[in-house]
Amino acid sequence: MAGNLTTDFIEFLSEHKDEITKYFVYPYLILAVVVYLVFGSVRSFNYRAISSSVPQKVLLITAHPDDECMFMAPVVLSLVREGHLVSVLCLTTGNYYGLGEQRKGELLRSCELLGVGRQQVKVEDNSLYPDDPSVTWDEEAVSDRLRSTIYTIQPNAVITFDSSGISGHINHKAVHSALLSLCEQGIMPQYSRVFCLNSVNILRKYVSILDLPLSYVVSRNIYVSSPLAVLRSWRAMFAHRSQLTWFRILYLVFSRYMLINTLTEVCHHGDC
Repeated sequence: MAGNLTTDFIEFLSEHKDEITKYFVYPYLILAVVVYLVFGSVRSFNYRAISSSVPQKVLLITAHPDDECMFMAPVVLSLVREGHLVSVLCLTTGNYYGLGEQRKGELLRSCELLGVGRQQVKVEDNSLYPDDPSVTWDEEAVSDRLRSTIYTIQPNAVITFDSSGISGHINHKAVHSALLSLCEQGIMPQYSRVFCLNSVNILRKYVSILDLPLSYVVSRNIYVSSPLAVLRSWRAMFAHRSQLTWFRILYLVFSRYMLINTLTEVCHHGDC
């Protein structure tokens, strides 16, 4: 039955490809471009916490060097542009292939290109939470490190991965779980709001600007990079020279995360 339905669907697409292109593909592409041109100046958080007129402190928590530009560049560039003080806590040096020191330097350069000073970047190298997709991180150790950093920096907002980790990487999910445990235990300071970067399905992930209309419809907190900002994101990614494989070049071209970030807020005693 399933096989017949698939065959029928493929035949339908083949028979009506001209109509589908004319009445759906082209109009949707035009809609995406119009939305980008009209609204691409970027919508931000609810300004009760992060005001464009009052600089705030924002902490970005990542798992590996290059997460900051591969996944979170639109929000970082927007916050920096508006004058907020952005700090980055990267929980590993990215030493899975023995390139930890090199990747740490690449991270610092990437952050500079995104507008985050080296003094605002902290990089961890702890055997309890190594860069290794086969190792389950010690949640208590990660939570302790996050709590220490948060109480030291005292950010008005914290941003990290959601429960799916964008790429599904186990280390990304571990960062989310550790931060979520602080929220659930009521340990997060009252002045810190917590936001998670939304994961999307693989189709939406790799259609770049075509995901923009849907993102505006379903997301309350959205950041969209201008063309110049996208180029800055690319420059930041090219700072990670050790990671520039052919498929990452394709990622730069097609991933919506180079253009769009959508966030979900986590209440202090809720979940993401």
